[in-house]
Amino acid sequence: VYIQKYDPIFCGMTNPFFGAQYHSWSIDVMPAGFEVLATSKDSQGTECIEVIKAKDRLIYGTQFHPEKPYPWSLGKMILINFLRMALNEYNKKN
Repeated sequence: VYIQKYDPIFCGMTNPFFGAQYHSWSIDVMPAGFEVLATSKDSQGTECIEVIKAKDRLIYGTQFHPEKPYPWSLGKMILINFLRMALNEYNKKN
């Protein structure tokens, strides 16, 4: 997975990084209010969107499975980074 636009969700991660995929679904039409943060290429060389983010809220979407605990996957870092960001947002409001 290649990071196209830096975001705190990728803190501490290499570029590119490995993520666990189990299917070949992809986003064909970007939802309004979201931006692409990371992409990959499938076996035919077609670019696939891997990570998106809402422009005005703390909402992210991933194509791969960051929760899968494979030793080669850096998905766990995305989960840790997201939880840190969510905790920071909560602390700002309370």
